[in-house]
Amino acid sequence: MKKYQGMIILFAPSNEAALEATLEALRAEVVKLEGSVEALTRMGRATFARPLRKKESGVYVLITFTLQPAQLALLRERLKLNPDILRAQFFRAPTAQAPAPLADDKAAALSEKGA
Repeated sequence: MKKYQGMIILFAPSNEAALEATLEALRAEVVKLEGSVEALTRMGRATFARPLRKKESGVYVLITFTLQPAQLALLRERLKLNPDILRAQFFRAPTAQAPAPLADDKAAALSEKGA
């Protein structure tokens, strides 16, 4: 299983219940492919630079999930079938890296400056 993030653009729904239903369908698609959703963050509504499919604005959602790499293409295809989803872009989630330790000479120089 690999960790992915995806930026999803949804057509702006008419009410909050419709948005929740679309987000739940998005979650269900990941779970159906034996993945797990770690986070689903609403980024807000934004107006497009030009109309897309006769719509002026959309709701941006950032999703973080784990999934088998072979299943990612299938997830893309399934999301294309959902009429409420305008665009979906997926990428590998960044891994948290610990800062590199200072070299001994740099650490000594820093301690001398501080003293």
